[in-house]
Amino acid sequence: MSTIVNHSEVPGIIYYSYPNTSYSLKLGMHFGGYARYQKENSKFRIQAEYLYNMKGYVSSSKSGNYSNYNNSIGLEPPKLPDPSGSNSTFSSTSTEHLHYFSIPLYFYYMPNKFGFGLGPEFSLLGNYLSDYQGEFIDFALNGAVIYKVNQKVELNLIGNYGLHNTSGGMYVDNRNINFQFSIAYQMINLKKKALPD
Repeated sequence: MSTIVNHSEVPGIIYYSYPNTSYSLKLGMHFGGYARYQKENSKFRIQAEYLYNMKGYVSSSKSGNYSNYNNSIGLEPPKLPDPSGSNSTFSSTSTEHLHYFSIPLYFYYMPNKFGFGLGPEFSLLGNYLSDYQGEFIDFALNGAVIYKVNQKVELNLIGNYGLHNTSGGMYVDNRNINFQFSIAYQMINLKKKALPD
């Protein structure tokens, strides 16, 4: 589940934005692989992943006067053009599909079957299904809770908060927010085995 946090007001600069614009969660999927290093009997783990992430958001807007307008120079905010030629209002909803290739790096603490992780994530925007004109890179901070079902299977709950403005605009600041649930399966174990005498 993903969306964005929008910070559009910039002090000292005239900026116009639609009022009553809200951003809601968009459902998507992610998949990929991981590699981890953990010493035997250690409670600490380092884990790197390579993921395909379907992010984005759903935006809903209503017509009206422009808002978030800084009239520090004494100007009044202009009216939003009414496409119907009357005083009626209109609303619109759109979905932004953002497809990222992500490389998160986690530092885990595993005291028992439950573990907690924190780390950075670097992402590149691979493909998109709209006229999105934002940045093609993203940096984020991830927090994770992990549950070890057995030696092969783990459940992961991850929160992702973007640290980089992805809007590509001078006056708009959009940050990606993403929540993930995944099931991890260990396919290969490269743990060294003791050689026979």
